[in-house]
Amino acid sequence: MDLDEAQARITQNVRKLMGPCGYDTQEALGEKIGKKAPEMSGRMKGRTKWTLPDILALADALGLAPALLLQPLKVSITTSLPATGTDDVVTISPVTGGHDGLPTIEATTG
Repeated sequence: MDLDEAQARITQNVRKLMGPCGYDTQEALGEKIGKKAPEMSGRMKGRTKWTLPDILALADALGLAPALLLQPLKVSITTSLPATGTDDVVTISPVTGGHDGLPTIEATTG
């Protein structure tokens, strides 16, 4: 994977993970990682490169290991029925099925 592919993969994964991890907008995630709206927009549109501090902050904000931002990720959301009284569950795992030693992450959303 070259640098451009890595940058594109990070952006793709951020797009997949923002909503399920509780960030409704780029601005909300940007605020959490210390980026103003124009800075976040530049990164999401590929005009500005993600830096190592950005990647570390993203991983922290999204609740996963930084290396997972470079993996093809599958995000599945299981929504509960109102009658069950349970919360939604977001499962994030490598596309390989989670059998490559990388963690599978489950987050409960409100």
